[in-house]
Amino acid sequence: MSRPRIPNPPALLITLPIPAWGAASSGTADISSAESDVSQTPAAPPAPDASPPALSGSDLTATPPAQDGTTFSARLTHYGYSHDPYMDSNTRAGIGHSNNSLHVGVVALDPGSQRQFGIRSGDVVSFTFTDGAKIYAYVGDTTAEGLGPRFDLYDPLDNLVGARDGQMGTVTIEARAPAGLTGSALQAEGSRLLEAVQSGQ
Repeated sequence: MSRPRIPNPPALLITLPIPAWGAASSGTADISSAESDVSQTPAAPPAPDASPPALSGSDLTATPPAQDGTTFSARLTHYGYSHDPYMDSNTRAGIGHSNNSLHVGVVALDPGSQRQFGIRSGDVVSFTFTDGAKIYAYVGDTTAEGLGPRFDLYDPLDNLVGARDGQMGTVTIEARAPAGLTGSALQAEGSRLLEAVQSGQ
């Protein structure tokens, strides 16, 4: 994983209602004109072409951003605790994949799912277990390649996952963030969206 970290994490912004843990559109122009003497009125310019431009080059492989409500199956894991066997230097420093701070409420998704579903940094996602329990977090980090669909929760105190580590569930994209967020802007917008989603539950 590549995850740079920033000290002094903000307040807890993840909800864990799990007793077992212990606690493209296209528009059409509306063109109308009044009747007039065509000999005195210049011809109206042609309506602009509303069709999207043709894709070429690397654009042909780009994945359109996923819409709210997109779902896929993934495995729950956690990272960032003191005895994490896969701890890297970025995680140890508290830095996410876009020079953003890691804190409780951040999740790392696998790069394959991010590409396939057009997931952006700052998007709010949820993980629903087969018993209906649900976790919310925003995307602020990325796992290593080759792990398969993964919802890897940042868990510095090793107290968020417990016996549920490794369980399968459904990831849902709950809210979309603007493209291109990095650093403190990513942390601020991700935290804002996360709080908004949680308050609406």
